[in-house]
Amino acid sequence: LSRTISTTVVNPNFYHQEIDQDEKKLQDYLNNFMMKSIQEAEKKISQCRLLFQKQQQLSQSILTSSLADILYRRYELCKRKLDCTEQFRLNYYLRQHFGQQSDEFNLAKV
Repeated sequence: LSRTISTTVVNPNFYHQEIDQDEKKLQDYLNNFMMKSIQEAEKKISQCRLLFQKQQQLSQSILTSSLADILYRRYELCKRKLDCTEQFRLNYYLRQHFGQQSDEFNLAKV
């Protein structure tokens, strides 16, 4: 048996061109993949930003309404306190000047 060895000359430039083409395809694929990933991330960031703004507006409106409610309740408390203080002073004055001893006060009797 005789062996035959192929004596083909391989062009090294051909392999370099193939490698360059493969690298270019890989680079294009990576670029496209990165671009899609960045677009998806930007879309998600935009959605999160919109959601955050809506929640912030909602919390501000809740804060505003709850703050108004707290202020109104505080106003009503101060008003009642003032009414009670006025009633106490009037009762005290009438007891001191008219000798009324009872704790109950009736303006119709005076």
